[in-house]
Amino acid sequence: MSSSDDERNGLERLLALQTRFIERIVDRKLDPGKFADHLQFVSDNPELFVPGQFALLVDLGFITVPSDYVHRKRLTTFRAACQDVGVGEKKLFSSYDDTLTDRNFRRPTRILKPGQRLHVCAFQQIVPGITTSEERRAHLVAQKMAVYPGPQGLSLVFDQKRDQLPKGKWYASLDDEKRLWKDSRGHYYEPLIGVDAGGSFEFCLSIDFGWNMNHAFLGFQDVK
Repeated sequence: MSSSDDERNGLERLLALQTRFIERIVDRKLDPGKFADHLQFVSDNPELFVPGQFALLVDLGFITVPSDYVHRKRLTTFRAACQDVGVGEKKLFSSYDDTLTDRNFRRPTRILKPGQRLHVCAFQQIVPGITTSEERRAHLVAQKMAVYPGPQGLSLVFDQKRDQLPKGKWYASLDDEKRLWKDSRGHYYEPLIGVDAGGSFEFCLSIDFGWNMNHAFLGFQDVK
């Protein structure tokens, strides 16, 4: 098949999809505003959709750092709100790692401040095998989403966007190795939020030995 045939087939598929989307909008099965926002994002960021090791999993939109945010005790207050609940109240995480503390993660590359806004996307691995944190961070750099707010940023995603996280994945907030917590054996740990198929959440750590297709990762971008 020639390149002109490939192009013609691609245009025919595009027109067919356009008709299908219009029908779904007319039938009120698709929100036109949200669909337009998605198309705008694709148009503005075509590099996100170039085949490679990784691809966009979901555009989570924007998060805002709360006015009462205090970096040095963010993880303490987050745990209190999510896990240290009263009698009869449900904990928000089925599992919460005790080493996710303000002391262990006091120096992420980006220390967030009240009022800041960030654009957040989740990326997934689309090739089999193992990929490294370095490869994943290089992808974030290429997508201009290489802001690293540590588990503190991850906690804000949970607060504001957890209902948008696809189930059956782990979501890592990556950072440079020197910013991570290191145990007594010299192993570095990345913070993650897990969402199982039933919708239960875990806030945990993973040894930075490599990642597979079950592990997604978040990209953060400053919004001016």
